[in-house]
Amino acid sequence: MRHRDWTEIWADVLAAISGGEKRPTRIMYASNTSWTPLMVILKSMIAEGLITFDNKGRYRKVYQITEAGREWLRIYRRLLPRSLP
Repeated sequence: MRHRDWTEIWADVLAAISGGEKRPTRIMYASNTSWTPLMVILKSMIAEGLITFDNKGRYRKVYQITEAGREWLRIYRRLLPRSLP
């Protein structure tokens, strides 16, 4: 199994959120990412304006993809070489 670079991981996280996963644990499972790196990625994506979050109670965050996040994912998919597995 090959290691993913950061762009692949970001694309997987954005695709998970775009696909309907809203809670961090579900995003983690859908994007095949571990917890600590996912938290760093989510914070970075919020800072870049790719996603937003809403607090739904004391311990519950819900994430949503922004239009900028959708555009990032569209560009990534367009530039992705078709030969990759």
